[in-house]
Amino acid sequence: VDKIDRLLKRRPDTRAALIAYAGSAHRVMPFTRDHALIVDFARELTPEVMPVAGEDLPRAVELANELIKIDGNSGTLLVLADSVEPLQMDELKSGRNERVAAELWAIAAGAEVIPLPGTPAAPALDEANMKAAADALGGELELISVDDQDVDAINRRLTRNLRDVSDQAGARWRDAGYYLLPLMVLLGLFWFRQGWVVRWSD
Repeated sequence: VDKIDRLLKRRPDTRAALIAYAGSAHRVMPFTRDHALIVDFARELTPEVMPVAGEDLPRAVELANELIKIDGNSGTLLVLADSVEPLQMDELKSGRNERVAAELWAIAAGAEVIPLPGTPAAPALDEANMKAAADALGGELELISVDDQDVDAINRRLTRNLRDVSDQAGARWRDAGYYLLPLMVLLGLFWFRQGWVVRWSD
């Protein structure tokens, strides 16, 4: 959640919304520029609050696209997940040409991450699986980092997505004031643990 907070602080004028998903997907916060609300609600989310266990990313992506279309603008889907079910890859691929830009942020740890005493074990990173999921979404994969390298990389991609849409739509977008596209954050809760903290080995 701290990573989400850091990213949103880099884009203070961007409207953001939050979807949480496990075996079902639910809008937690509608589009808002009050990023503190997004972060506060994200901090309270745990797998136990979800009505269905699992990890239905395709439904979360579908819901996000529906909400962005209702909003009337283009935008970017930012998926934070520690795993994606391999059987969902084809479903994710099937709709990628009809949806807005997407990025996948892997909140999972490699072997170099050591949990702090008394904290839950970090979810293991299956980088090949996550790369396949990013490809299926039509976006790129970013791995969590101990510093802000991942936050900065995601921020650059959001800016690039904005530039691409602006270039395609031309002056109409700039004249209408659509200089900042909405951001839909999809937070996967399958292995999410409240207060998950890790330290990185040297």
